[in-house]
Amino acid sequence: MDITGYVLDIVACPECRCGLSYNPKKASFKCSRCRRVFPVKEGVPFLSAERVGDKVKESVHAAYEEFKEEPMDDYYSSPVAGYFSRLRVKSLLREAGDLRGRLVLDVGCEAGYVSSRFLRRGARVVGFDICVPALHIFRKRLGVTPIMAFSQKMPFRDSSFDIVVCTEVIEHMPMLDECIKEMHRVLKPGGRLLLTFPNEGLRKKFYPLIKLFSGINTDVEEHVTLFDYNRDEVYAKFANFLKLKKRYPIHWLLPITNVGVFVKLP
Repeated sequence: MDITGYVLDIVACPECRCGLSYNPKKASFKCSRCRRVFPVKEGVPFLSAERVGDKVKESVHAAYEEFKEEPMDDYYSSPVAGYFSRLRVKSLLREAGDLRGRLVLDVGCEAGYVSSRFLRRGARVVGFDICVPALHIFRKRLGVTPIMAFSQKMPFRDSSFDIVVCTEVIEHMPMLDECIKEMHRVLKPGGRLLLTFPNEGLRKKFYPLIKLFSGINTDVEEHVTLFDYNRDEVYAKFANFLKLKKRYPIHWLLPITNVGVFVKLP
């Protein structure tokens, strides 16, 4: 499968943010400014920054462990445990509105369930993650080129996306302020950021029941959920860069997940 055309249009060097040229014969991208070369392996461009801290490396290990032991696909397909996960995605689609022709970035896309729902609504989707096995499934499932990259240094041009989706990801993100800056940078003026993140204290109480009735290995959450960010602190951090339009919990009876809708001002 060739690299998806609209992916070619918006990728940039994660180090200097200059445009990249794609060489299909060498299966690689090259930066026109700093001359760095980024390989494409089995259809997945590796557009990751060279210098990342130890905390980011820890998050890579956690992503692999979570995908191996507790993939999100298990939640989405589970009749009981997946109820809130599917409800969350429906909420995101409702907040996104008309998606026809819109360019959407799925931050931390894993195997592509959320991206597939946006794709079905007519969006053009770009997904990136740090877990390569998950990206191979994404590619086969959606027929769209996913990218291996870090949230702290996104390999995209400024003001590229109409919508940025970041759902149940920030609890795994070190250097959150840097990630927020990058989401703001790649979002078009007037574009929307759709954010969800867990109420971790409440969610933990349900892990034993989820494991018992669905067989999902929730024990791994102790190792892969790196941060329990305070709800109001999270909204304040994002609001430093984007205008907060709406915030609410899912579900009102059991507020396991927080939803925030932000807009990038012109």
